[in-house]
Amino acid sequence: MISLSWSGNPNRQIAALMSRFHELPRHIAKKHVQAAVKRAMKDGVPVLKALTPKGSAKRIKSTIVRGEIKTNVKKRGGALRRSVTTKAKYVGRNRDGFVYGVVGYKAGMESRKAIWLEFGTSRGIEPRKIIDKFRARYGGPAAARMAAELAAALPKAAAELAAGKEPDTRLREVVMGSPHNWIRGAIEAAASGIDAYPVEMTGGGDPPYIIYSREATTREPMLSDGFSGSPAADVMPPTARFNVVIYADSYAQCWEIAGQIRAAVHRFSGSAHGETIQQSLVIDERDGDAGYLDGREQPTYTVEQTVELAYAE
Repeated sequence: MISLSWSGNPNRQIAALMSRFHELPRHIAKKHVQAAVKRAMKDGVPVLKALTPKGSAKRIKSTIVRGEIKTNVKKRGGALRRSVTTKAKYVGRNRDGFVYGVVGYKAGMESRKAIWLEFGTSRGIEPRKIIDKFRARYGGPAAARMAAELAAALPKAAAELAAGKEPDTRLREVVMGSPHNWIRGAIEAAASGIDAYPVEMTGGGDPPYIIYSREATTREPMLSDGFSGSPAADVMPPTARFNVVIYADSYAQCWEIAGQIRAAVHRFSGSAHGETIQQSLVIDERDGDAGYLDGREQPTYTVEQTVELAYAE
């Protein structure tokens, strides 16, 4: 994992480059830094793939393939190796957030915790050894590649500034439809007095605040004995998955707010905030990263929740 803030980076070359980005408008700087981190992390993909063992083929009694139930399916090995991917994300407010990038394993369809799905945890796979080997092989090259990508991105960011490009504010100006209205209304009603923002925090201000973003919306066919013949009737209600990040001055306050949101959102069904929700579930909760936002002497803590909801379109 690589994490870059606008100040305080231990690598001198990277710190100098980040200070240059810090002088640019934040909407330009964060876009180019995030892209640079994502490019730098790509070098780690073949390294992690080479360190990831390949499992043997096995047969699955029953599974869904392209919307159809299949039995006695032979599944080839190497799923964990093929799932190696990268991710880069900007976290926090425009003026004092940070960018992180990771190389890891993406979750599969069978499990939300599919990191060791192919092998389990008792078949000779030692995650810590894989991580240690990966750090030893990729730690040094990653810093050098990161510095090179930042150096290459800086002129592009400066050119964008010279061209007079402004941030896209459409996301904040439009009235977003289902299910965004409900998730924002439910969060702000549960955490009274705390603002919730889509995608990023805007307008300044100190914690606590909440940022939510939609990860995906899925629409799946309805598996039943008989189809009605109407495509609209044979589709399950759409399911949206939101990532909710809570920012606060203390770890305890983060979890207090998380508890308020969970109590209001988990297992909710009905109409509220102008939308009809068939069912809402908090399927995941976890500690996020803690860090020092610009201009603040105390750390800011984060807790993340994943909310999955089925809604009426």
